[in-house]
Amino acid sequence: MNKILAFITDDPVYKLLALLIALSLWAYVGSSNNPKEEIIYTGSVEAENIPSGYNLNMPVSQISVTVKGPRNTISGIRPDAIKLWVDLRGVSVDQLVGGTRLQVRYSIDNVNPKKVKVSINPSAVDVSINRMNSVYMPVNILYSSAPPVGYVYKDKMVSDNTVSVSGSEKEMASVSEIKGVVPRMSEKGFTGKVSLKAYAKNGERLKNIVVSPSSVTVTVILDEEISRKYIGLEADITGVPAKGYRLKNVTVRPERLLTEGPLLLVNDVKVIKTGSVDIDGASRTVRSSVTCKMPSGITAVGGADAEVICEIEKEK
Repeated sequence: MNKILAFITDDPVYKLLALLIALSLWAYVGSSNNPKEEIIYTGSVEAENIPSGYNLNMPVSQISVTVKGPRNTISGIRPDAIKLWVDLRGVSVDQLVGGTRLQVRYSIDNVNPKKVKVSINPSAVDVSINRMNSVYMPVNILYSSAPPVGYVYKDKMVSDNTVSVSGSEKEMASVSEIKGVVPRMSEKGFTGKVSLKAYAKNGERLKNIVVSPSSVTVTVILDEEISRKYIGLEADITGVPAKGYRLKNVTVRPERLLTEGPLLLVNDVKVIKTGSVDIDGASRTVRSSVTCKMPSGITAVGGADAEVICEIEKEK
C-alpha cells in the first residue's frame, strides 16, 4: 500500500491532475459565493461639445443600460455612477443641422470594465442642432388663486422685470410671454422664488426655450379688504322708571348704521350699541340724542349719531 501511495505522489502526472482538481474546486466555491447578477438602469443622455450659438435636439434622451457581472461588483454600483453621453466633437455643423446619428458612450465610476458586461438600448441616438436666437422679454407674474378671505393684493415686487430668452429660430417665433405663478399664500403675504417658463399664444409651454435667470424673487404684500355693511342698532338703557311706571317701548332712529371697515371685522359684528340712556326714576317718555359705540377699527359712514326714544307709562 505504501508503495502505491509513493508511486502516486511521485508521479508528476498525478500531481498535475491534483492541482487541476483543486483549482476547479476553488473556482466552483468562488462562483457559488459570488454568483452572476444584473441590474437595469434607465438614464438620461447628456451631450458634449455642442457648437456655440446652437441648441441641441435629441428626441430620444432616455437610455436603458443593462450591467451584468459578479454580485459583489454589481451590488456596489449606484445609479448616479453610470454616465451616458454623446460627443459632437468632430461632426460638422452642416451635418448636425441636417441631423445625424451618434453612438451613446458610457462610463461606470469605480468599476473595472473587464469584470462587467454592459449593453445599451438604443446604442445610438438621432441628434440635430438649430441656430439660437436671444432676446430680452418682460416677466409676467400671476397668482394661482385669490387672496385669503378678508384680504386684497396691495403690492407686488419682482427682482427682475426682464429676462433673457433664447432658443432655436423656429421656437423663438412662437414665444408669446414669460410667465411665473405665485403659489397660494397666507394672510402674511409671500416672499420666495418663482420659476419662469416660456409660453406660446395658445398657452402651450415651450420646453426647449431657455429663460435666464430661470426664477425670480417675488414679494407680495396684502392689505385688509375694506367692506361696507349695514348693522342694526341696539339701545343701551340704564336704570328703571319711577315707582308705578314701566318701560313700554324703545325706539332707535335710525334702526341701523352703514359701517365701513376690514371685511373680517365688519362681518363679525352683529349689532352696535347706542350711547347709554338713563331712565332711572323717569315717569314720562325720555328722548335722548346719543353717539353709538363703534367697535374698534369700524367707522360709521355719515356719522354715528342716533336718537333713542324710551316710552314710559303707568303700570296698569
